[in-house]
Amino acid sequence: MRPSRKAFEERGDYAEIAADFEFHASAAGTASPSPWEPARRKALSAQLVSGVVGIASIVSAGCLDPGSIQADLQTAIHFGPATWPYVWSFLVAIAVHMLTIHTAVAAKMDLASMIRQRYGRRPRLMAALCGIAMLMVVVSSVQEMVGTAMALHLLLGVPTWSGILMCFLNSFTLLLLEHWGIRALSHLMMIFLAILLMAAIELLRLSLQSAATDTAFSTAHILTDMVVPFSHGPHWLDLVANFGSMLMTHNIFLQSALAAQLACCQHTPNARDFPQLSALSPSTPRRRSSRGQWVARLTVWDMVAMLLTAVVVNVLLVLALSAAFPTSSTLCPLGLEDVTFRCEDLGMMEVGRALRWRVGAAAETWWTVLLLVSGTASSITAVMAGQGILEGFLSLDVPMWKSAALTRFAALVPAVAVATLATSTGPSTGIPLDELISDINLLQVVSLPFVLVPLVLLATTPGGLEHDGDFLLSPPLKVAAYVGVVISVLLALLTGIASLVNRLMSIGAGPAASYGTSALVGGAYVVIIGHFCRCLMQPPDGDSCRVPGGFDAPYIPLAEDSDREGEHKPPPQLIVRTACNLVASTSSPRDSPGTSGSGDGSLHSLVLSPGPRDPEIVEEVPGTPHVPEPFAFGCALKLFAATAGLLMGYNIGVISGALSQIGEYFSLSTFQKELCVSIIVMGALVGSPIGGWSMDILGRRFTVLFAASVYWQGCLIQGFASSFTMLLIGGFAVGIGVGVGVLAVPMYVGELAPSDRRGALVAINELAISIGILFAFVIDATFSGMPEGWRYMLGLATVPSFLQFCIAAVFPESPWWLLSRSNPAGAVAVLLDIRVRALWLASGDARGLPEAAWTPLLLQELGLMQATLRSQTTHHAGNSLRDLLQPELRRPLIVATGLCFFQQMTGQPTLLSYAASIFQLAGFSTSSAGIASMSLGLAKLAGTLITVCNVDKFGRRPFLIVGQAGMLVGLLILLVVFLLLDYSTVHSPLVAALACVGLVIFTGCYSFGYGPITWVVVSEIFPMHIRGRAGSICNTINWACNIVMSLTFLSTVDTLGRSATFLGYTLLGVVALLFIFQVVPETKPKAVAEGHTALVCNFD
Repeated sequence: MRPSRKAFEERGDYAEIAADFEFHASAAGTASPSPWEPARRKALSAQLVSGVVGIASIVSAGCLDPGSIQADLQTAIHFGPATWPYVWSFLVAIAVHMLTIHTAVAAKMDLASMIRQRYGRRPRLMAALCGIAMLMVVVSSVQEMVGTAMALHLLLGVPTWSGILMCFLNSFTLLLLEHWGIRALSHLMMIFLAILLMAAIELLRLSLQSAATDTAFSTAHILTDMVVPFSHGPHWLDLVANFGSMLMTHNIFLQSALAAQLACCQHTPNARDFPQLSALSPSTPRRRSSRGQWVARLTVWDMVAMLLTAVVVNVLLVLALSAAFPTSSTLCPLGLEDVTFRCEDLGMMEVGRALRWRVGAAAETWWTVLLLVSGTASSITAVMAGQGILEGFLSLDVPMWKSAALTRFAALVPAVAVATLATSTGPSTGIPLDELISDINLLQVVSLPFVLVPLVLLATTPGGLEHDGDFLLSPPLKVAAYVGVVISVLLALLTGIASLVNRLMSIGAGPAASYGTSALVGGAYVVIIGHFCRCLMQPPDGDSCRVPGGFDAPYIPLAEDSDREGEHKPPPQLIVRTACNLVASTSSPRDSPGTSGSGDGSLHSLVLSPGPRDPEIVEEVPGTPHVPEPFAFGCALKLFAATAGLLMGYNIGVISGALSQIGEYFSLSTFQKELCVSIIVMGALVGSPIGGWSMDILGRRFTVLFAASVYWQGCLIQGFASSFTMLLIGGFAVGIGVGVGVLAVPMYVGELAPSDRRGALVAINELAISIGILFAFVIDATFSGMPEGWRYMLGLATVPSFLQFCIAAVFPESPWWLLSRSNPAGAVAVLLDIRVRALWLASGDARGLPEAAWTPLLLQELGLMQATLRSQTTHHAGNSLRDLLQPELRRPLIVATGLCFFQQMTGQPTLLSYAASIFQLAGFSTSSAGIASMSLGLAKLAGTLITVCNVDKFGRRPFLIVGQAGMLVGLLILLVVFLLLDYSTVHSPLVAALACVGLVIFTGCYSFGYGPITWVVVSEIFPMHIRGRAGSICNTINWACNIVMSLTFLSTVDTLGRSATFLGYTLLGVVALLFIFQVVPETKPKAVAEGHTALVCNFD
């Protein structure tokens, strides 16, 4: 999709783009000053706007292909006016396309070209990515050809296979418009979008006016269905297919190609692309301007407008079809063949005739037009996407007709074969074709991670592309991108497994064979995704050296090396040995760093002439696994920091939806239901001391691996439980995994991360809890209508826990723990990889990185760690729990335990676990309470995001103070509400709304303060030798208070009343605020080891 000289000369695109972007080329031989001079260009102009607006219609047309129409039909028949998938998929599509546009404009190349530039030396990876992208183009072409053939069959009565051939030839005819440039195609696409919008409006109007329509639409009901996710029955995959129809893999590549083509014209052009500029001096400096930003903004706005048009068409179509077919059991005689169909069995080919019978002849005509235009428009989109993929991955300047021939011929054979087979099966000719289209939609969902992972890595990591500074992503957007990738992988895995189970059972396979085969396929998919991510995170050029012991340490070139051609370069083993000698020397008062070698004591002189001390110390490097490149290490660290909180949040939210099904399946009593909920908390209470002991004795990394393995095994036991006892065993195992993981992961991440990013990384844990709760609500809604849906709800947590296990398996051990266990060589090897290599890549020139740039960094951190550990060893001979009772540790223990106590006892677990019950106590109905409870999840997510983005900027103490004050305000509002309900006869909607406001304020402020900050402080204030066990005590107190609050809330309300209960919470909130003011210090500016010293000084 990049403009070439030949293309501009032959197609005449030069004059068009020059006019669009206010470029006016001088006549040949003219000596006047060139108007292409960057200093004379305006940032925003009418020509720029007219050149950008409308281009996104090409991508938008791809979102209205026959696959999208099929998804609309199945949604309307099985779920009625359920339009929330379109709203949510629209928001997700906006985020993905915004990221794509900004990356393409910043790099001035399309996504395929960026991947080729970054991973061009890996032919197998390139072949896999190109193959997946082209496969999606081909299968989408099958959809489009089949949909167009159906429309031609309805319109002209031609056989389906001949309609496919007509569509094949028609694609080349429409591509003749390419001769007039990309603008001509965009104008045609906008006409197609207008026709589709008109057809959808007319179908809705006819359906609502028809006498056959017996469904009364409520505006409030329709608006609710646009926001609140719900699903029921075995057809929930039809809702997931909407995400595949809106977020197509090849559409993302096409969007990046179009944005890159626009970006290439907003900078100073060159003579290769524009021959008229040959007189322009090549030495003219290029000035940065805001024109590139305006191109990105206009492209984003254009994309949002065009995608919104596509979503409106889908929503109108769903409303029209749900009005025409109010129930899935409605009988629809199809007249011509004297065949009667149930609505749930209708395919796209039968819907036209059913609409004739239910609504009128005009409705059938509009339906046919809709199918025909949809297939025709999306066929052009697929061809253009295929051309961009071939040009980007293979660097081939392929004419569009050749790209069309390749993609169409590849799709022709399967499309004709399926159409012929369907025609020979009898009256229901459309059903196999419809199933094919639905399966392709699901395949689009499964393929999404293979394009989103490279896109996010290219957009958020340095070292591969020289991004313009105007387009760098902020940390919140990076976190959102990483979370989006995880969700896409989970959605793809869930969709693939469920779809395979349905297909196997539909062909007669038993449940055991279906679930077993699907589990194997799902495991293979996870392995493929993991291997794919590992390949993307490896160094582009593979520059790494193997240190004895199995650790891949980087070779750090020295500045002097570039001047000594042919000389032997020091191996990294010498660097490791020398750094270990320096550490050893600092621990002994008799030696100094300079005595470890010759020269001035610098690391370079020591490397060239290593001293005699401990020549075999390098052999002590442990068998730590390979750590990816720093940019990938940072991504993985953020993802890893989120896994423990995600699992905890998922368990908090998922049990509320699964409990009713579990109670019905096992015929549980009230006490057994309470036991089913509390067994996880009990397991967490047991797991906390186990985790503390394991972290200090066996290491941080081993503890995390243990927690993840116990967790996913417990999830499997719960998912396949055949008795209530087995369910309790699985829940107890899950609780142990949660208790150990919530303690170990934040501490492990805090010791691996740099001090300036540690707070945000640890606070991500609370953000992940919020996301996990929301995700659990969505999963509950999705599986609530399925038989034994609770098995999916509980078993789905296997995926993130297995992901946590895989990430921990490739991470190194904590350097702090290695030093504390007298293994300096292992700590040095880890620091070389996660600190020095990051500085090396940030320099941009590996050969020019001076030793002085990274030697102080390594020595400073090693010296701090070694001095801190030596001081702690001197003052604390043991590492038992009795150390916590020593005078200098008592007050840090008071701070940590006090925060954990007030975090739970101020009412947070009660208000979150019993939110629906509290809403009902305030006057909400049962259904309204369930919907209102979701607002708490959104408030929790918003508060956490604010804290995560600013915790390292403003410190810990301000967030705790403001958060607790806000919680106190929320409790006071709830206290007033329940006083009014208990002691007055006022029961107006205003009182219920006030209760909702109070709960939202309380939940949001909790996530603003206590939620993320408590564990940041706990991970900072204790010395190294006791940190693990002190953290386990805090975690135990936290879980114990959680159990007390959860088991006493309803009984307290019954005994004391609503207002008295919340009065007690309010008084505890006042005490908590005074505790934070008087006792809790600020630890923000300090490193991990300095936090304890500062705390003791502040107390003293």
